[in-house]
Amino acid sequence: MCIILDANCQSDFVNMHDDMKPIHNWIDNRGGRIAYSATGRFQEESTGIFRKKLLELSRAGKTKLIDSGKVEEKQHALPELESDDSHIIAMALVANVKILVSRDEALHKDFKNIARGKVYQNAGHKRLLKPDTCP
Repeated sequence: MCIILDANCQSDFVNMHDDMKPIHNWIDNRGGRIAYSATGRFQEESTGIFRKKLLELSRAGKTKLIDSGKVEEKQHALPELESDDSHIIAMALVANVKILVSRDEALHKDFKNIARGKVYQNAGHKRLLKPDTCP
């Protein structure tokens, strides 16, 4: 399975915050991967240190690159959202990703209602991290 990591959790992920340790374990030992798309919004929001970590994970086969053209096309077809993260919802729909790592309540609602997914917010949600079935 793949996850989408919202920009508001990137620093905690890179710095191995306690809430992100189950995600690191899942990626390292259980075949988990991070889905991402190099859309303009991703470039704007992602820190250099996160992109460096993503490149490292990519070289190890632990990421899933989603076609940015398809994501941007899907963005334009979405209904009005509560959040300002249409790129995340579009990526989830294009790649069939059902787990979002985020602390943005408005995005949580959009992700659950439109992508029909679940949200990982802290280590207590590690049960959501299942073996890799990332399409």
